[in-house]
Amino acid sequence: MDNSIFKIKYSYLNTSKLSCCHSAPHRHCSILESSTKIHYENIKVRCLSHHQVIYMDYFHFIANSGKRAVKRISPNPKPLNVLVLILAGISNNQMNSSLPKTHKFIKQNFMVYKFNYVQPQRSFGNVAKALRSDLDIWEVYKKKGFVTAFAQDRNSWPLDGFDFNLRDFYNFAQEGILINDHCLGHRRTYDLVLEYASDFLKLRKSQPAFGVFHLETFRKQNLNAADEQFFDFLTDLYFHLKRDTVLFFFGDTNNENPFYYLLVPEDYLEEFPDVRYFLEVNSEARMVTFEDIYWTLRNFADPYQKEHLHTKNAKSQSLFQGVPSNRLCSEAGVEPDSCFCKKQSLFSLIFQKSA
Repeated sequence: MDNSIFKIKYSYLNTSKLSCCHSAPHRHCSILESSTKIHYENIKVRCLSHHQVIYMDYFHFIANSGKRAVKRISPNPKPLNVLVLILAGISNNQMNSSLPKTHKFIKQNFMVYKFNYVQPQRSFGNVAKALRSDLDIWEVYKKKGFVTAFAQDRNSWPLDGFDFNLRDFYNFAQEGILINDHCLGHRRTYDLVLEYASDFLKLRKSQPAFGVFHLETFRKQNLNAADEQFFDFLTDLYFHLKRDTVLFFFGDTNNENPFYYLLVPEDYLEEFPDVRYFLEVNSEARMVTFEDIYWTLRNFADPYQKEHLHTKNAKSQSLFQGVPSNRLCSEAGVEPDSCFCKKQSLFSLIFQKSA
């Protein structure tokens, strides 16, 4: 929820016989008025009539988290907020066909770079490659003074070390409500994640924000059904994405070419035309790996430094630098069995022999 005021809208016929209370983990239930200031991050709400529980649900208030990030230490201008939104199992083709409204909104309103040849790396896991190398990427951002958050729609990926983590809410809610792959009670889990991401960004005022938000729901569900939700999410964050927030929006699939959008505020690109140039070049039929995403995230942790970060790993690089147009899988550290260019190369060889 986007603030710490809880309001009740009664639909129960006889409210004179209805009493509601709220409780945080390990706390007693306190009376819940029609409008109540909430001081906890996670609460359970119960309503009784004639001593019978007729309603119970769980809510989170990210504004009330007692956790605080370290004091910002960077002498540079105010860093950009950075959000990472990952759709598990979604390919480039699926993205183009299943989220037309979202795709159109992004293209018409933002400075967006679309990388069409993102190489999956099956042997280690794509998301791990994008977020972990010599340092976990969220630890890099924390050292730069960012507040960090993580949320996923299935409580299956145990990442620790974030200032905010929706897993705490899942663990609290599962004691009294049904949670499955798609729903927490009557709410869709991917809606919870998008709400969490939006609230997290909008509530950061004195410190920059870095968040990772991982959605697995659409691996088994129709992606078309979520087009409106993603459109609403981007609309809600419109002014942040235009002014001060970078969005890494990509898919995670082992068998097909995943989609990858990078939204960057135009003011930043005007200040750093070299970054604009390389992002444009790299989005033109260049092969990009998930390790490249990691090093690009490293650059955005301190995007105002005069010397852009150069990776010590010769097989991966930040997209702040030019990716070779003739880059081979072997040069990018991609194993032969995972290389999606392999079949095309074999076909070209056969075609040339038979010509």
